[in-house]
Amino acid sequence: MNLVNNNFLAITLTKKCNLRCNYCFEEANPNNDGVFQIEKVMNLIREAKSLNIRWIALSGGEPLLYPYIYELINEIAGLGLSLFIESNGIAINERFIREIKSRIWQGKVQIRISLDSNVRLNHEKDRGVNSFLPAIKSIQNLVRYGINVSVNKVYRSNDFAYKFNLKDYVEFCLQLGVNRIEISRIVPLGRAQERDKLSLEQVQYVRRLLEELKKHRKSILSNDFYMLKYSQNCSRLQKIGWGLYAYPYGFSLCPMQPEIRIGDLSSMNKIIEGNILNVFNEMRKAAFRNLPYKMIFGCSECREYFYKANKDSILKYCESF
Repeated sequence: MNLVNNNFLAITLTKKCNLRCNYCFEEANPNNDGVFQIEKVMNLIREAKSLNIRWIALSGGEPLLYPYIYELINEIAGLGLSLFIESNGIAINERFIREIKSRIWQGKVQIRISLDSNVRLNHEKDRGVNSFLPAIKSIQNLVRYGINVSVNKVYRSNDFAYKFNLKDYVEFCLQLGVNRIEISRIVPLGRAQERDKLSLEQVQYVRRLLEELKKHRKSILSNDFYMLKYSQNCSRLQKIGWGLYAYPYGFSLCPMQPEIRIGDLSSMNKIIEGNILNVFNEMRKAAFRNLPYKMIFGCSECREYFYKANKDSILKYCESF
């Protein structure tokens, strides 16, 4: 697989966050001061440019708490690359919007805000108090200044307890002016390891809702509620590609399996030029063979692969898939 065709490099800048969401698979929190060294991040971005990667995605934790975030924005814009930032919206302020708007962007800019509900109480149940209104205000301000904004909603069992209405949520987000709505499931890693799994019936219910809504709303994206065709290889990587995910310790091809490392930070050129899909799939199979049932994670492709490979021993846990 030639990763040049996938065209993005995602960098986890920090584990520091101004929230402490109950289901954060990165275990980010306000007291985690670990950051990716700025010199290494700059080198990665410049190398990505030389290798014809077009998109740089910045995440965390909360990437806007990274002490050198504005230097990175300036560098990415100066290199003519496109920028994607994943944020909870709380730290988005006038300076951030000004920094984005003042740059000449040859590429594109997309900001994704985490928004779990159109109802404050439901949103703040797992994200924390006073997290809803700042997210809404940030979306409104970004839209007002002509910056592309998408939202991501994580479906939780709380949504059923609070009688969450997906259709109302979609209409609410579209009225805010977002250009894309992403619906995902909890990744059972980190603080979410033992939390809030949806039952099989709940997954099927959400899937039916999404199928109906997608007939009329093309801006809705979701892959987490669909069981993909079973394959011992990751067909998602083959079909759409996920690009490279950079961490201080090296690269991965899958954000849900960062421990499957495909090289250190000095190996981007070799990774890009090489055909590493077979290597990744062999590492993936080995990882699943060694995992206990409670550590099933990844997209639906991986969950189904694990289930098919271990059906006899974990059949009673099928609600996890």
